[in-house]
Amino acid sequence: SLSEFARVVVPRGTTCVVEDPHEIANVLGVRGVKLLLNESRKTPLKLYIMAPSCVPSTNMETSGAVIDAGEISKMFGLSGVIGLAEVMNFHGVICGDKKVWRKIRAAGDRPVDGHSPGLLGRELNAYLLGGIGSDHECTSEEEALEKLRLGMWVMVREGSAARNLRALKGVVSRYPHRCMLVTDGDRTPKDLVEEGYLDHVIRRAVEEGVDVVDAI
Repeated sequence: SLSEFARVVVPRGTTCVVEDPHEIANVLGVRGVKLLLNESRKTPLKLYIMAPSCVPSTNMETSGAVIDAGEISKMFGLSGVIGLAEVMNFHGVICGDKKVWRKIRAAGDRPVDGHSPGLLGRELNAYLLGGIGSDHECTSEEEALEKLRLGMWVMVREGSAARNLRALKGVVSRYPHRCMLVTDGDRTPKDLVEEGYLDHVIRRAVEEGVDVVDAI
C-alpha cells in the first residue's frame, strides 16, 4: 500500500512521487485512483498522479475496468491529478486511433508522458505530434540522444529488473538538465528495504561516474 511504501522511502529522503497507477486502475478504474489519493493524505509522502492512459493496456486483456477520454477528463478535476500518464499505445498515436487521440486531447496543455521503446525516425516524429513530452524506455545512447534532440525529456530507468543507467550514463552527464532518474515503479519490496529507492539510483549514478550534483 501507499502507506507502507511511504514508511520505507520517506526516511531515505523521498518526500514526493509522481506516479501512473495503471495497474490499480486496470482492476478498480477511477475508484482505484481516488483510493490512492485519499490514502496519500494520511501519509507524509506527497503524491501526484498522472491519469492512466491505457486501461486496459490492450484490447486483448480481461481487465476489471475501462478508462476512456470522458473519465480522463473527469479525473483532471481531482486534486493531485496533473497530467496524462505514459501513452503506451504508440502505434495508436502513429496510426491515428481516434480513441487514443481523444485521451491525448483531454489532457489539454497538461504534461503527457510517453512510452516508446526503440521508436526512432519518422515514427518517433509522428508519435511526438501528440504532444508527448518524455520517455522512460531508452536503452541506448543513440535512442536517448535522438529523443533529446527532438525535445523530449529522457527518464533514465534504474529499477530492480530494468536497468538502463550504465548504458545512458554519458547522456546523463552531458545533458543533466534534460534527464531524470527514475525507477518506473520497477522496484521490489526486498530491494526497497535493503538498498533504497531514488537514493539508491543516485548512488548508482555516482558509481557510474555522474557528477553528484548532476545526479541529484
